[in-house]
Amino acid sequence: MDMVVLIGRVFLMVTIGGAGVSKIGDRLRFTEAIMEYRVVPVGMAIILGRWLPVAEIAAAALLAAGIATAAGALFVAVCMIAFAIAMALNLIRGRRIECGCSASSSLRVSWLLVGRNLLLAVVAGLLVADALRADVTGMQMVIAVPSGVGGVEVAVVLITCIGLLGLALVRRALQLRSLIAYLHLPTNQRESR
Repeated sequence: MDMVVLIGRVFLMVTIGGAGVSKIGDRLRFTEAIMEYRVVPVGMAIILGRWLPVAEIAAAALLAAGIATAAGALFVAVCMIAFAIAMALNLIRGRRIECGCSASSSLRVSWLLVGRNLLLAVVAGLLVADALRADVTGMQMVIAVPSGVGGVEVAVVLITCIGLLGLALVRRALQLRSLIAYLHLPTNQRESR
């Protein structure tokens, strides 16, 4: 099991670290890629374009060092779920935009990339579970986990909650986007709706 965990850590570290290093070199292009998804406001896209690559590199460093592995892997899981949701929304809308996975990539969003991101989220979730398994007693004191519940169960619940929160945020963003579009309509067109 230790070898599987190590391979998972290295795989995620290389994936997220490589993406972060690539994006940090061309933050403008990455910010434009985020804006093209049309799932977050422009201001948020600018903040994400500036700081997400830094956070990805930091998560890779945590995974590489083996310290705060649960935090680094949880960050990767959250990112991969968010990326998968954003890609899926655009595919549902019929949009095949560049994925923005790295600055040098010209890959277009696809259901294969959605699946890849969800698979990476699962790998990250397993790393979180392994890290929590090592210290379930401490986790029980922090979040009041009933005795007998292991790290895997805690990780599954956490990742599920984060995924649901991500879906709720995307839903709210789409509602706000519709409201903003409605408010930008001339008054005579609003009345006909």
